Amino acid sequence: MSLNSSVHVAIHVGKLELLTCGVVHLEGTDPITVTVANLKFIFHFKSDDEGPRYTGTFKEGALYLDLFNHKNPLGEGKLTPFEVAQVGGRPLSITYYASTVNADTSARRFEYAFYLGASK
Repeated sequence: MSLNSSVHVAIHVGKLELLTCGVVHLEGTDPITVTVANLKFIFHFKSDDEGPRYTGTFKEGALYLDLFNHKNPLGEGKLTPFEVAQVGGRPLSITYYASTVNADTSARRFEYAFYLGASK
């Protein structure tokens, strides 16, 4: 059986519609840039003396999400969607999860999902 391009797949989690998701394998400290509906999101892994957390800053037309101290080989992140923008009058939310495969080389598996909420 083959699928043609007119087949549409929709995934919903509660009232949220999954817009896109993916997995990125990376090594080192290069940031990950994801563009959704002309909105740029830049994920950057950072380290300091505090615990795991994320911060967000909007600058230069992009949302910079700094992911601090995500070093757990079993993974850590934010599995509860958090709203970051509006797209077509609908809230856009993100979840992410990062697993550190090798702390010495900063080799990671980074998973992300973008969701659209209902129109307000």
